[in-house]
Amino acid sequence: MRKQMKRYGFTLIELLAVIVILGVLSLIATPFILGVIESARKGAAVNSAYGYVDAIEKSSLQDMIDKSDYQNKKNGTYNAETIKPVKYKGADPKDVCVTIENGEVTAGSFQFGKYVVDYNGGKAVINEDKENAGCGGNSETPILYFYYDTIFTLFSQQL
Repeated sequence: MRKQMKRYGFTLIELLAVIVILGVLSLIATPFILGVIESARKGAAVNSAYGYVDAIEKSSLQDMIDKSDYQNKKNGTYNAETIKPVKYKGADPKDVCVTIENGEVTAGSFQFGKYVVDYNGGKAVINEDKENAGCGGNSETPILYFYYDTIFTLFSQQL
């Protein structure tokens, strides 16, 4: 007489089926997860731009109150070197180009990591077409080709 053996565990076919199912699920989920991570990085860059604009405006207001360093942030277009010092919690942008009018940032471009964020009219958006946020040339006076509002202002002052 043969003794009946009790069966414990899974067969090889069952284990292979589970591995194949897990592989298919991971192939489907990986691009989705990477998209979520990329979206979060873009959102962080946009929020960093809002924070940096706020820091520049507060710095300009503090300069107006102190009246000791107000000439540093008068109306004009500035790059990263000419806008310093700005007290800002967070990673400083790699590159900056901002236009300040009456102590407020009216337009700007900021580079956080590999993302360039354009700021205009209180709204910040990722600009996929730019590789850097630089002003180009001398940044202590308004740049004619960069901002339409500045061109209009310059022409109206000359007339």
